[in-house]
Order: sequence, then structure tokens, then C-alpha cells
Amino acid sequence: MAINVAGLDFEGGVETLNSDKLVRVLRVNTEATLDITRHVASVRHAGKFTIINVASMAGFYPMPLKALYSASKRAIIQFSVAVREEILEKGGNILALCPAGLWTNSEVIKKIESQGLMGRLTTIDLGRVVAGTLDRALKGRPIYVPGFINGVINTLSHLFSETAKAKVVYSRWKSANARM
Repeated sequence: MAINVAGLDFEGGVETLNSDKLVRVLRVNTEATLDITRHVASVRHAGKFTIINVASMAGFYPMPLKALYSASKRAIIQFSVAVREEILEKGGNILALCPAGLWTNSEVIKKIESQGLMGRLTTIDLGRVVAGTLDRALKGRPIYVPGFINGVINTLSHLFSETAKAKVVYSRWKSANARM
């Protein structure tokens, strides 16, 4: 089993991202994951094998103030689902893990708390995410969105246009940033 867990973000408007930041986010979030996935998929395997690519729920939404991050995670979701089809007949599976918030470090915890109730409702315990991810990966699932509330949000979001989703996300991030 290979797990690609790399992730980097520089939050802020697109005008705050210089070329160095753009390249770093794309290299860490996208290029490294695609390259490792390609390598693992191309190696001869004696039996079944699984690749877990950590994307994000952000990959399902146009996210103002996190536009590059959400776009890079969308690339991981699309790539994972597509390559999964290519390697199924060789005994391979790729799972795109799409969590919302995770209590990982003090800066992330402050951001989650600044989102109020929605931040707390959409943040899942890391142990539950790991257990659920391994369970779904071993069952051969292509995508996993941890948490009941996150699943409902993701399902209902398909009813709205990309523009409407971007407006909601922008309003939410602006409010959260104002509370920090």
C-alpha cells in the first residue's frame, strides 16, 4: 500500500501568490502525488495493491482564498479516479481520500475554530479518518469523504452551480478570517 499524503497551502487572494508559492503548491500537492502514483502503478505487483491519494473536500468546490489549493486537490481526485480504471485489471486500486478539516496542528485548529459550528461539525477525528480510509481502500472504493455531515454536504452540493458554491465558500472564509 502506498499513501500520498502531501499537502501545502498558502491561503489568501490570488494576488498574494507569487510564482514561487504557485510552483511550490503545485509541485507538492499535484506533481509529487502524480509522480509517485505513476511509479507505484507501473511497478509489477505480485498481487493486489492499493494507492491512497489524500485529496480534500476542497477538491469538490471552487474555493476563493484557497483557489490554488482546491484546484490542486481537484486534480488529485480526477487523476486518482481515472488511473484507478487503468490499474483495476492489474489488481490495483486507488482511493482518493477527501477529508474536510482535521485537527493536525495549532494553526489548523485555530482556523477550524474560527469557522464556528460548521468548522466543528465538518472536522473529523484523525483516528476515525484513518480507520475509515483503510476500510474503504481494502474494499476497493474510489473516493472516501469521511463523516456523515461531510457526505451530506457533498451530496447536496451537486444541486448547486459552481458559482453559487464559490459564493457560499467565499462568504464562509471571509467570515472565518475576520474572526481570527
